[in-house]
Amino acid sequence: MAGLSAPVVIDLGSNNLRIGFAGDDKPRIRMPSYYGTIPLNTNIQKVKEAETEKSTHSPSKRSPKDEFEIRVGEDGLRNFSANMQIQSIFEETNSIKNWDALEELFRYGLGASIALKDTSGSFPTEVRLQSPVLFAENPLNPHSNRAKTAELLFEKFDAPGLFFSRAPVLSCYACGRSTGLVLDLGASQCRASVVQDGYLFQKTVRTSETAGDLLARNTLKAIESMPRENTDN
Repeated sequence: MAGLSAPVVIDLGSNNLRIGFAGDDKPRIRMPSYYGTIPLNTNIQKVKEAETEKSTHSPSKRSPKDEFEIRVGEDGLRNFSANMQIQSIFEETNSIKNWDALEELFRYGLGASIALKDTSGSFPTEVRLQSPVLFAENPLNPHSNRAKTAELLFEKFDAPGLFFSRAPVLSCYACGRSTGLVLDLGASQCRASVVQDGYLFQKTVRTSETAGDLLARNTLKAIESMPRENTDN
């Protein structure tokens, strides 16, 4: 690992994806962890597949990328199109819903972070990491997510190294402590975790759905139900 630059830090939450470099005061980029899908015109694709199956006598496999255009980032989601569906990258079980979309999220976020670090202003067309990656994961991240994320970062982005760390442990370290009770209020969940000497006690993790999104929705309902003053007089 000698000679490598500052590690890239990736923090994937249910509402935002934050990417930056170790030693910085704040992330280089913060973007929604949502993606948009637009169905493509698959008629031509189906004809090509039928011709291929006829000539090779073997069925062709289709990727979700062949059926949908995936848009990520604030600009991509803001450029709304007909039949476009915006979805979270996560299932309700904390599993990743669409790995092709996560790859696009990483490509956009890492590319933008690298462009900001180099101060060139040019977005790289192909992202190849020169720094190891520190991935902050939530305490309930399934092992299958971890394995697939590692595969994605190594095979698609050539990460020279990768280390997973639980987010509550990193929160303690950020406060200059190795032991503490960490309360994490996110968009979809609120979690309490116990960390002692840099180790997360998995059985102590408690979750609640009373989190940012629920509070925002209830606040909006309360505002909408408030009586409005008559300004006609």
